Amino acid sequence: MSTGLSLVAFDATDRGLFAGASGGSDGTSRRTLGLSPVWHTGALFFGALGGVDAWAGVSSWTEALTWATRMTDERGKPIRSLELWGHGGWGSMQMGPTRLDREALGRTHALAPALDAIAERLEPSGLFWLRCCSAFGGRGRRFAEDLALRLRVRVAGHTYVIHALQSGLHKLDPGERADWDEREGVRFEDGIAKGALSSTFGAPRTVSCFARRLPSWA
Repeated sequence: MSTGLSLVAFDATDRGLFAGASGGSDGTSRRTLGLSPVWHTGALFFGALGGVDAWAGVSSWTEALTWATRMTDERGKPIRSLELWGHGGWGSMQMGPTRLDREALGRTHALAPALDAIAERLEPSGLFWLRCCSAFGGRGRRFAEDLALRLRVRVAGHTYVIHALQSGLHKLDPGERADWDEREGVRFEDGIAKGALSSTFGAPRTVSCFARRLPSWA
């Protein structure tokens, strides 16, 4: 049984506007109120229950990855699971003003050293989970494939706008092809993709925000 760390980093900068019921034209969620306090409360809750070993509010991707690297070095354990909570869109996830997308996975990108450090500290059977809206929806399928290869570990993400319900959950191992329909979680009008759909009980591959690990069907 793994003794690696379960870590959560969330976007602490979202104190103005937050995800609405459905996604915008690029799959990102519409905004109405700040979600950082909600993510903070959730991290406190899971930390108190022992569901996560450590958590942090961060303002950028570099800060998120550097913090996770420091946790594993200080505690002398690899990372079993690293969850990232924040806003996303088709093929990307935000942390503050910074974005993780296919471009950011490049070896010459400014984020490369931090990604290399995380890849070295994730267990071979570990998990890198983007718990954000729509990152694996639409054109995000290619992003999912590239992310798994870049980190050399299993990745997970969603095709729908997520909230208490989190639909369209998919995982991908390094070298595996994304086999889900590129239309999953996408809102169409007159045959044109207009944004992402909101998670519902009836949507495919739905989990609760309280889920702490991937279900057996993922």
